[in-house]
Amino acid sequence: MSVNKRRAFTLIELLVVIAIIAILIALLLPAVQQAREAARRTQCKNNLKQIGIALHNYHDTHNAFPPGWVSSNQFGWQTFLLPHLDQAPLYNQFHFSVPLADNVTGSPTNAILAQTILPAYRCPSDTGLDRQTPYWQGTGTTGVIVDQATSNYPGSFGPVQIGPGTWSNAGGFMTQNSRVRFRDITDGTSGTFAVGERAPTELNGFEHSHWAGIEANIGIWDHKILAVTWDNLNGITDPAGFSSRHEGGGQFLLCDGATRFVSENIDLTVYQNLSTIGGGEVIGEY
Repeated sequence: MSVNKRRAFTLIELLVVIAIIAILIALLLPAVQQAREAARRTQCKNNLKQIGIALHNYHDTHNAFPPGWVSSNQFGWQTFLLPHLDQAPLYNQFHFSVPLADNVTGSPTNAILAQTILPAYRCPSDTGLDRQTPYWQGTGTTGVIVDQATSNYPGSFGPVQIGPGTWSNAGGFMTQNSRVRFRDITDGTSGTFAVGERAPTELNGFEHSHWAGIEANIGIWDHKILAVTWDNLNGITDPAGFSSRHEGGGQFLLCDGATRFVSENIDLTVYQNLSTIGGGEVIGEY
C-alpha cells in the first residue's frame, strides 16, 4: 500500500515568496499615492471651476466682480460669493452693517459664522488646519476673530506687495473696494489670474488664508484673502504669495472661468504679467 506524501514549501521558497510580495507592495504603494493625489488635484480644480462659475454669476447679478475686501466692514470676496455657491442661508445670517469681527450684534455673530468650514474653499491636498486664529489678534469695533475657518483660494491682487500704498491700485483682479468689470480686463480674460492656490503651512512657515475676510481695522492682514505674484510661485519669502501642495506648481482660475496648472518654474515676469488686468503685456506660452 502506497502513501501519498504532501510536499511542503522549503524555507528558501517561503522567503522568496515573501520577497516577491514585498516588492509588489513597494511598487504598488507609489501608484496608489499618485492615484490619490490625481483625484485630489482634480477635486481642487473642480473647486476653482465652481468658484469661477460663482464669480461670473455674481457679475451677471451685480454688473461687476466682488471687491477683494470692503474697507468699511472688512468682509472679503469669498463671503460675497456664498449665495452663488449654494450657501445663501449662511450668507443671510451675516450682519454687513458691522465689522466682520463683531462679537455682539445678532445671533449668531459674524465672528461665529466666520468659523464655518466650507469644503468648496479647501484644497483636499492640504492637510493643514480647518480653523486658525490670526497671529495678530487686533480689535475691531466690538470684538476679535477667533478660530476663523481657513481657505486655500486667495484672489489675485497683482504683482506688488500688499500695503497701504497699494490697497486700491495694485493692478490686479481684486483690491480694496474694487469693482472690476469684464470690460476693465483689457489684457484679456484668458490671460489674467482671478484666483489661485495657497497652502502656506510648512511651505513657508506662515499661516493659512481665511475665506470670510480680514481682521477689522488691521489692513496689513489683507493677504488673508488675497495673494500677490511679487515672489515666485511656491516661494518662501512672502506670506502673501501663491503656493500649493501639488507637486511642481499650483492651480489657477483665469478670469474667463478656465482653470490651469501653472509650473513653479514659470518665468517671474510672465507670472507677474498674468496677475494684472490692464498692463498691456503680451502673454506667450507658459
